[in-house]
Amino acid sequence: MQRYAEWCRWLDDEPARQQKRKEAQQAKEEADKSESESSQATIQQLRLDRWLWAVAGTALGAALTALLMIVH
Repeated sequence: MQRYAEWCRWLDDEPARQQKRKEAQQAKEEADKSESESSQATIQQLRLDRWLWAVAGTALGAALTALLMIVH
């Protein structure tokens, strides 16, 4: 009889467990989305940094070449 009562309580609690699982899943999806957006922003910043360093390196190379041509 006690097992039957426990089983009935377990069945009564099922909607609450389903709601908790649903909320946990939504929170996980939101966290994953936020993390993905953060990762995309980091990747874009790294691409911009790489591009800026390439431009700066090219400009420095051109300036040094011009200086060597003037000095030589």
